[in-house]
Amino acid sequence: MLHRAPRKSTMFILALLVLVVVSTGLSVAVPSRAGADEPVEEQPRELVVTADHEETVPRIDAPYHLRVSTEVDLRSLAGRAWRLYTVGEDGDLDTLLRHGKSMVLPMTDPRHGYVEVDHRGLAYGSTYAYTFAPRGRTPEGETVDGAVVTLPFVFDGHAQIAARPLDRSFLPYRDGERDSARVRVIFGEPIESVTARLKGPGGRYVHAKLVKMRARSAIFKSVAWSRWGKAQRGLLQWNVTAFDRNGDRGTATAYVRALPDRLVWAWWTRRAEARSSVIDSGVGSCSDLRYQRTSVRYLSATRCSKPRQSQVSTVSAVRLPKSGAKGFRELSIKVKGKPERPDAYLVMFLIDRAGEYRNRVQLGGGWGHDRALRSRGLGDFVRTDDTSPYLLWSAGLSEGSRYRVDEFIVKVRRQVLVRAG
Repeated sequence: MLHRAPRKSTMFILALLVLVVVSTGLSVAVPSRAGADEPVEEQPRELVVTADHEETVPRIDAPYHLRVSTEVDLRSLAGRAWRLYTVGEDGDLDTLLRHGKSMVLPMTDPRHGYVEVDHRGLAYGSTYAYTFAPRGRTPEGETVDGAVVTLPFVFDGHAQIAARPLDRSFLPYRDGERDSARVRVIFGEPIESVTARLKGPGGRYVHAKLVKMRARSAIFKSVAWSRWGKAQRGLLQWNVTAFDRNGDRGTATAYVRALPDRLVWAWWTRRAEARSSVIDSGVGSCSDLRYQRTSVRYLSATRCSKPRQSQVSTVSAVRLPKSGAKGFRELSIKVKGKPERPDAYLVMFLIDRAGEYRNRVQLGGGWGHDRALRSRGLGDFVRTDDTSPYLLWSAGLSEGSRYRVDEFIVKVRRQVLVRAG
């Protein structure tokens, strides 16, 4: 009897095939999508680089910062090199002069970079160009590549300064009134040295004194007018010269007018009503102080005869006009009024700035025009406030004296400006 071999299932055959493949180390290719395992090259994003200056070819001095700006933090980029070229007449880059590995990045905003123009080897009036091409990977891991940006410029080669007059006019007569003129010099870069001179209409110069020096400015004041002999008039010219750290020279001019005026001494007179001039008073219990219209009556011992209670006095003030640098001199204060008794008198004092009563004078008998309160120098007596200078004096009496004062006539010599002949 014949027997048929048993039929093996499909799953059994596949299992045997897997065992054979594993045991023999054979590999079987598995179909996949075309190109799925091929490496993909990362394309860097184009970095937009712009120049800060608007002119196509600006004229600049040294040192001068040529800046570029981007939208990324330049600190993270490996490529921040710059190159300096000469520029030919056709506008093309010509000879490479020098190069650097990195731009300077300000701490405040590192999206900007700059290079400081170095004047070495640069010819005045010639055209040059810096080039930048920032590239690298940003802090976020993005690869960026900046196109080359070209920054052309014409080298000026001058120290950058400007002059501004602080005084539009002055009086060159050495009389203490606006004798000197001042000028401010403004620096556009660090300066090694600076001088200033004032040139008169005749072409003669007067050197100026440096009175203040700062990092970005200086102030000069003209001196030594006597060297010119006759005082100059008209429009005078400031000539300022400076040298920067690169040895480049710069000049600037400004103008000031010398006025044809000078100071002279002249008398000034003020008739002050007695009543309106009084600012303070002191009256003893035995005495009286009476005001009648514009007059003041000093009446001693009207109620009793006690010596210590018989005094009566006032303090008066008068505003003075403005004067020149030397102030005032030769003061006199006269009294218009009269005694109310044959033997009556009136005592007056000047009051200095310390409050001391000085320069005593006694007026008595008849009208008070013959004698006056006087002083040749007023340095200790003239006071000032926010309005104008002024003087204080005292008038008073005691021991039964009686006096009526109608006016105080104040005369003083002051300095005034007049047109020079």
